[in-house]
Amino acid sequence: MKNEDEQLDKDIKQLNDYANKFLSKLSLMEENSEKISEEVEILKENWNKKFPELEKRSGDLEIIINKNKSNREVIFNSIPEDLSMIYKRLLKAKDNVAVSKVSAGSCSVCHVKFPLSTEEQLILGKEIVFCDNCGRILVII
Repeated sequence: MKNEDEQLDKDIKQLNDYANKFLSKLSLMEENSEKISEEVEILKENWNKKFPELEKRSGDLEIIINKNKSNREVIFNSIPEDLSMIYKRLLKAKDNVAVSKVSAGSCSVCHVKFPLSTEEQLILGKEIVFCDNCGRILVII
C-alpha cells in the first residue's frame, strides 16, 4: 500500500509538473499571439494609409503605359516593313526581348563584349547591328 501511495504521489507530481510546463507554454503563446495581433493591426493601418497612394500611382502608371504604347505604335508603324518583320521575329524567338542596350562595349542582355568595329557601326547608325552572340538588335542610348 505504501508503494502504491508513493507511486501515486510520484505520478501526481509528474502530472503537476507537466501541467505547469503546459501552462507556462500556453502563457508564452498567448503573449506571442497578442504581439502578433498588435503587429497585424500596425500593418493594417500602414496598408490603409498607403493603399490610396499606391492605387493613385498605379492609375498614373497605367496612363503612362497606355501613352507609351500608343507612341510605340506610331513609331513602329513608321518603320519599314522588312525591319518590323525582323523585330517581330526576334521578339518571338527571344522571349519578348528583341533589343539590347550597349553598355561598356558589351550587350546588356548576354553581356558578351563585341569588337570596336561593331560599336563604330552602331555610332554611324547606317544599318541595324545585331549582337554576334545572342542575335538581338543593339542600340546605343
